[in-house]
Amino acid sequence: MLIKTDPIEDTIPHSAAELGMAEQFRYWQGGSGRRYLFTEVPLDALRHYRDAILVLTRQEDGRSVLWIGEIDQMNRWTNPWDRRQIRRADGAYVHFLAGNRDERRRVIDDIAEAA
Repeated sequence: MLIKTDPIEDTIPHSAAELGMAEQFRYWQGGSGRRYLFTEVPLDALRHYRDAILVLTRQEDGRSVLWIGEIDQMNRWTNPWDRRQIRRADGAYVHFLAGNRDERRRVIDDIAEAA
C-alpha cells in the first residue's frame, strides 16, 4: 500500500521552509483531516529511536509512503503493512508527538485511512 503525498508547500511546515530546513520536516495528513508533523532521520540511525511512529518513504513524483508503523520502547517495529517494501526506502521520518501506544496506533490508522 502506498500513500501519495502531494509535493506542494503545505506538506512542509512554513516556518521550517523559511529557515531553510524544508526537507527535514514534513506533514502527513490522515483521513480525519488532521496533519501530523514528522522529522526526517537517517535510515542508518533507526536503531536509536524508541516510542515513535516511523514512516519509510521513496521519492517518486513526490514522496510515497512505503511503510508506516510503530517503533516500540525496545526498538521493535510493528508491521501493519508489507515489510518487504523497506528495502526500497530512501527516506525515513519519525513522529514523536503521540505520547503512548494507543495514540500512536490512532495516528497510524488515521494516516492509513487517507490512503
